[in-house]
Amino acid sequence: MNPPDALLGALVGQYRITRELARGGMGVVYEAVHEAIGQRAAVKVLQDLSGRASSRSRFLNEARAVSLVHHPGLVRVFDFGELPTGKPYILMELVEGESLRERLARGGPSLEVGTALRIARQIAAALCAVHARDIIHRDLKPENVMLVRDEEAAGGERVKLLDFGIARLVGDGSVRTTEGVVLGTALYMAPEQCAGSDDLDDRADVYALGVVLYELLAGGPPFQGEPTAVMRQHLFQEPPPLPERLRLPGELPALLRRMLAKEPSRRPRMVELAEALQQLERGVFVEAPGPDSRELARPPGGPDTRDGLPTVAERRPPPASLPPPSRRWPGGRVGAAVGVVLLAAPAAWVVTRKPEQPRAPALDGMVWLAGGVSAWAARPRS
Repeated sequence: MNPPDALLGALVGQYRITRELARGGMGVVYEAVHEAIGQRAAVKVLQDLSGRASSRSRFLNEARAVSLVHHPGLVRVFDFGELPTGKPYILMELVEGESLRERLARGGPSLEVGTALRIARQIAAALCAVHARDIIHRDLKPENVMLVRDEEAAGGERVKLLDFGIARLVGDGSVRTTEGVVLGTALYMAPEQCAGSDDLDDRADVYALGVVLYELLAGGPPFQGEPTAVMRQHLFQEPPPLPERLRLPGELPALLRRMLAKEPSRRPRMVELAEALQQLERGVFVEAPGPDSRELARPPGGPDTRDGLPTVAERRPPPASLPPPSRRWPGGRVGAAVGVVLLAAPAAWVVTRKPEQPRAPALDGMVWLAGGVSAWAARPRS
């Protein structure tokens, strides 16, 4: 029998910890209730202090990242500090629902096309806000996408992005990855992320979202196998075509190919992608002249901005600090991908990266909790 958790019943500021919600290799997430007003919150506590400097750095990185952006697709952070035991904690919004991975496991390996587009659009909208604050998520995957009930959102549910532990805050010298190291999940890493590019920008998240969307439609990611083999496929192999049985909007396969382009400059920026997905939902998609470019027509009745999506008229050019990549992929530094090294968790891999990074957009907090079949809350990294 495990000994009783010493934190149960403890006070974190004005919140008293009531129960454990989730546990991982590095931390534990608890539910807490405000002593005076009864508000519920989630408390994420870092437990693994074996690699003190790196563990604390990533934990602080997550707290900083999720507190910078205010968007309905992100979880709010209320406070950050240390317990009397010296363990750092993040106090954040408590949300109820299920992960996208759970949804796929519960309802089948793939989703109906309209549902997949809606979820992908909401993810893109949240990432637009994240990138606008110069943050790159770098670990987008179904496990880090929470689906919560929201009657005001399309489909009656809203996406919440989780786990910004390895997010990159562009221009922030206080949180830096060890020289030569980039973390990510092999199944969803962009080619330039696999190869250790110093040109990593918001289009790495575009590629990861392309892998997620492909999985939602096809029932599995485009590349599978051992992590090193998958990373080589990201670098050198084109994704297999989507199953012919799928009845897809005519423009969707082309858009997905752009999202999964090996070279970042051939992918859409996240703002453009959010618009494209929005128009595909409505069946409005007008191709404009020019290679690899599309102009999206405004639907009748004006744009719908309730999910925080930028409209065509509001489209902004990419930030000046996000220069286009100076090299093509997978050429150049391929050797870095072949020499990847597995870090603490199965999803973490080592690749070369330099401190100077392009700018990208930003975010708000994150937490997942009980809803339907299971409980989530700012799930700790395993």
